[in-house]
Amino acid sequence: MTEPKRLARVAGFLYLLVAAFTIFAGVVNTRVAASGAAGRTADASTPRPRCTASDS
Repeated sequence: MTEPKRLARVAGFLYLLVAAFTIFAGVVNTRVAASGAAGRTADASTPRPRCTASDS
């Protein structure tokens, strides 16, 4: 495969990869961010403490 063709394929792959991550970020953003409710958004984005054997 010639160098320009290989570079074009790599660029196309990276373009599709960026598109996939953009869609993923949009889906995650709509599930985490609650429109007009800052408290719910903060609650949804705060990590929960893990249960350990000593907690039970």
